[in-house]
Amino acid sequence: MCRMREIFEARLQALARTHRQLTISTMDAVSLDDIIRSELNGFPSQTTIEGDEIFLDYQQAQRFSLAIHELTTNALKYGALSSSTGGVRIGWSVSNNGHGRDLKFRWEEHGGPRVVMPTREGFGSSLLKAAFEKTRMDYGPDGFCCEIEAQVADGR
Repeated sequence: MCRMREIFEARLQALARTHRQLTISTMDAVSLDDIIRSELNGFPSQTTIEGDEIFLDYQQAQRFSLAIHELTTNALKYGALSSSTGGVRIGWSVSNNGHGRDLKFRWEEHGGPRVVMPTREGFGSSLLKAAFEKTRMDYGPDGFCCEIEAQVADGR
């Protein structure tokens, strides 16, 4: 029971960080870069973060906040951030599609323990697939990789 409570509280804290960023902002939006850096601020030497400037509205920001939290948690428990030699490359690009904007996001782990394909789908994987229709996960032996494609409106 205690472990379940810790997990639930960690997810609430991730949402609270995004809410705080939105409250501080003079806009009704927060940048994807800020969401990612807020979650990974304890791992500057193990992370590379780069992408196009994009501001997400409240709903999109909350979804990405939960996604980044889940990816970080799994990397700490099982993946690249569980090892001092591991790291994560996070990148994204934004393009106009005539009806909105397409966001292509990539989380790529390297240098951590050998990746083992899970025997069942966990909560984090289920959450990612529920939050983002186009989610691909690759459990390659050299590192876990997650790609997300989403249509977004620039929240500015």
